[in-house]
Amino acid sequence: MQLFTRIFSYEFSVIATLLFGTGLYRRMNNQEKLIFFYVATILVFDIWGMSLAIEGKNNWFVYNILIGIEVLMLTVYLNQILKNKSHIQYLNISCFLFFIYSMVHVYFFGTSNLMLPLSMIGGSFLSLFFLLYLIYGQTENKWINSPDNWISLGSIFYLCGTIPFQALFHYLIDEKQDLALMLFQTINMGLSHFRFLLIIIGFFMILKRKRSKPELASVSV
Repeated sequence: MQLFTRIFSYEFSVIATLLFGTGLYRRMNNQEKLIFFYVATILVFDIWGMSLAIEGKNNWFVYNILIGIEVLMLTVYLNQILKNKSHIQYLNISCFLFFIYSMVHVYFFGTSNLMLPLSMIGGSFLSLFFLLYLIYGQTENKWINSPDNWISLGSIFYLCGTIPFQALFHYLIDEKQDLALMLFQTINMGLSHFRFLLIIIGFFMILKRKRSKPELASVSV
């Protein structure tokens, strides 16, 4: 019962995004489906982490794994929406270096503590490439009509916005753990909910996209 209470208290924006995305799944293109599964992955790992926390077990390793999965999935997504080949090359090099650094970090420090440096590094370079997409990768006549624009904007707000608070959390966690956890839960969760709200808006824009002729034919049949 406690687990379900936490899920609906903390994950309502994730669940709403998935419910909305489920109704539009057939109309999504490949990169939009990737974001749908990305959101589903976040929900699965959050539930896993919550269940361990309720049992009084260390759950940091769950979120450390999630950091790597997030970086990988968002890198694949950016590979599909970026138009500039040099941007894609630099993105993939950054992702490769990130995982090299991650392996070195895990080797020396293990996975029992939350690896905020990894999260901050991943958030920094992903935010940069999402920003490059918003500046140079536009294909829609109207900015608001592009689902990728809303998804990218939400990603920038969350990934870049949490960096200073992650640094503060890292500084406070040893001496003022209660304050650090309170800041992490309120600020991080607030930015997370805002990101998923923007993703929902992005999914909503799929409804405004004209259907292809084959799709119209299948619907009429």
